[in-house]
Amino acid sequence: AQARVIERGTRKRYGHGTPPPSQRLQGVLTTLKSGSGMVALLPPGNGSVSIPPRFLGTALEGDRVSVAMLASSPERLKPSAAALPPEGEVVDIIERSNRPIVGVFEKGKSFFFVVPDSSKIGRDIYIPKGKTSGARPGEKVVAQIDVWESKHLNPEGHIVEVLGRSGEVRAEMTAVAREFQLPLHFQKSV
Repeated sequence: AQARVIERGTRKRYGHGTPPPSQRLQGVLTTLKSGSGMVALLPPGNGSVSIPPRFLGTALEGDRVSVAMLASSPERLKPSAAALPPEGEVVDIIERSNRPIVGVFEKGKSFFFVVPDSSKIGRDIYIPKGKTSGARPGEKVVAQIDVWESKHLNPEGHIVEVLGRSGEVRAEMTAVAREFQLPLHFQKSV
């Protein structure tokens, strides 16, 4: 009880306690196709921390996050597993990356949403009525996440740019450039 490793939650439920900020590490998250993540630690930390999918919370690619280390499993303590990075949990998002999210704009019964092209973002993004920038269902768009407080709910955002009809060559080429933050135009000297 003194170490506060286990804390009592609501309705007589117990779980592991979140360590104080002084015992947390900071880093930048990269998400993997497997659904897990890898946090490259920032000084004074070094190396990286593996984040299992269930411990990512609402963190996204490029976010600066605060990480709490998890206890090592017996498999990770074996000599053959020495090269595996330690595991951790994202406990706080310090700064969102604000990377643009490219996808297809769609309309539900009473709401709009964007289906991201990237499989690294496993959720659709809800778009309120006043934040569609005139996008129409089936168009390729660039969205920005405004709020994502709970992993049990989808993120909310707004449309930054409408690229054109999904499937059109120009719209798809621009979508790739936006997703990877590549310039579309170069100076004459280049």
